[in-house]
Amino acid sequence: MSEQPIFRRSSTVGQQRTRERLRWYSAYVTMMIAAAVLAALAIKIPGPFSIAFAALVITGIAWIVRPIVGMHLTLFFTLFGDYVTIPWFPFTKNFSSRESALYVSDKITVSPLLVVIAIAIVSMIIRHFALHEHPFVFGPLFGPLFALTGFLAFGFLYGVSRGGDLRVAVFESTGLFVLPIVYLLVSNTCHSPRQYRALLWSALLAVVGQSLMSTQYYFALSAAERDDLEALGEHGSAVTMNALLVVLGIAFLFQGATRARRMLLLGCVIPVAFVYFVSQRRSAFVGLGAAFIAMAAMLYWRHRARFWKVLPVVSIVAIGYLGAFWNSTGQLAFPAQAVKTVIDPESISASDRGSDLYRVIENYDLNVTIRSSRILGLGFGHEFLQPVPLPDISFFEFYRYIPHNSILWIWIQAGFLGFVSLLFVLGRALALGARKARQIADHRDFALVLSSALFVLMYAIYAYVDVAWYARDTMFLGFCFAVCSNFPLSKDSVGETDVADDAQVIDMAPVSRA
Repeated sequence: MSEQPIFRRSSTVGQQRTRERLRWYSAYVTMMIAAAVLAALAIKIPGPFSIAFAALVITGIAWIVRPIVGMHLTLFFTLFGDYVTIPWFPFTKNFSSRESALYVSDKITVSPLLVVIAIAIVSMIIRHFALHEHPFVFGPLFGPLFALTGFLAFGFLYGVSRGGDLRVAVFESTGLFVLPIVYLLVSNTCHSPRQYRALLWSALLAVVGQSLMSTQYYFALSAAERDDLEALGEHGSAVTMNALLVVLGIAFLFQGATRARRMLLLGCVIPVAFVYFVSQRRSAFVGLGAAFIAMAAMLYWRHRARFWKVLPVVSIVAIGYLGAFWNSTGQLAFPAQAVKTVIDPESISASDRGSDLYRVIENYDLNVTIRSSRILGLGFGHEFLQPVPLPDISFFEFYRYIPHNSILWIWIQAGFLGFVSLLFVLGRALALGARKARQIADHRDFALVLSSALFVLMYAIYAYVDVAWYARDTMFLGFCFAVCSNFPLSKDSVGETDVADDAQVIDMAPVSRA
C-alpha cells in the first residue's frame, strides 16, 4: 500500500521533467530555425545590411532578455562567419572593414562581436546583482587565464607605448582578449549539462552552415579560379571542423550514442568533409590525428574489449589507404600527404616543400626576435625581426606581424611570462577535461567533455604551426575551456570517490545509459 503514492509521485515528477524538456527543445529548435532562415537569406541576398543589422540587434536583445539564448546566437554567428567565403558577413569584422555589410568608418576598429560582448558583460553583471539568480562561476582555470590576460594587457600597452601600430595591435590581440571573456560568459550562462550540450550543438550547426556557404562559394568559382584556390576558408576554419569530426568519432567508437544521433552527425559531416578536403590544411589534420590517438587511449581505458575489436580494423583501413594514396596528389589524397609530411618530409610535393621552407625561415626569425628581448618581448603592434628575409606574401597584410607559429609569437607579444602562462593554461585545461571525461558515465556528457578536451589538444598543435588566435577560433576555444573547467558533474554520472575537489557537482535526475 505504501508503494502507490511513491509511484504516483515519481510518475508526476517524470511527466513534469518531460514537459520541461519539450519546452526547452521547442525553444531551442525555434532559435535554430531562425538562425537557419538568416543563413538561407544570406545565400540568396549577398551582403544585405538588413540581415547583418538584424543579427546584431537580435543577439544584443537576447543577452538582455534571455542570456543563454544570447550565448547561443553569439557563438553561432561568430563561427558562421568567414573572411574568405562570406566577406560581407560582419560579426567578427570591424566597422572599419569596407567589405562588411556594417561598414561605418575607417577609424572604428571595433567589431559587432565586441559590441555584443560588451552588452553581455553589462547584462550579466546587472542580472547578478539585481536578481541574484546564480552565483558567479570562476572555476579552476580562471586564475591561470586571468594571469595570461594580465601579461597580454601588459604586452599591448608596452608595444603601443613604444610606437607600435595601434590598428595592428588591436587586430592581433582581439581574439586573445575574447578568450577569457567567453570562458566567463559560458560558465555563467550555462548552469546544467543540458545547456552545455545544446551550446555545443549550436557551434556544430554553425560549422555545418559555414561549410554549406563555403561549398556554394566554391561552385560559384570558375574552373581556373578553383585551380588557383589556395584555401577554402580562414586558416582556423579547419580546426573547428575537426570538432565535428571528433564528436562523430566519439559517437561511433563509444557506447551510448543513439542511432538517430549518429545518423544526424553523419549527415552533418558530408558538407564539412568536402570543404575539409578542398581546404587541405595539413596542420589541422595533424591535430586531428593526435586527437584520435588520444581518443583511442580513452577507449582503451573505458571499453578495452571494444578497443581490441576496433584497432585491427582501423589499422588495416589506414594502412590500405596510405598505400593507395601515398604518391597521389588529388584531393582524396590530402590525409595521406599530411601523414607523409610528418613521416617522410623529403618526398613531399614542391608546393608543400615551399610552405615548409617558409616556416623554417620564419621560425629562425622568430627565435632571433625572442633573443633580442627575452623577458619583455616586443609587445603588440611591432613587426618581428627578419634577419633572413621572408618571401613576399603581401596578399596577407599582416604577414610581417603575425607568423605561422602562434605559440612562439605569444613570447614576442607578451614576454616570457606570457608564453609560460599560455602553456600552463593549455595544459591545465587539457588535464581538467581529461579527468572529467574519465569520471563521467553518461555518454552525452562524456562526448561533450572529451571533445572539448581534444579540441584544446588540436588547437595547441595547430597554433604551433599555423596562424591562430582569431576571435572566430578563440570563441570556440573559450567554450571548450569552460567545459573542461566548469562543466557540472552529476552525482548520478560519477562514482562516489571520483568527484574532483574542484568539480562543480549538482543534483540531477538519473539519466538513461542506453
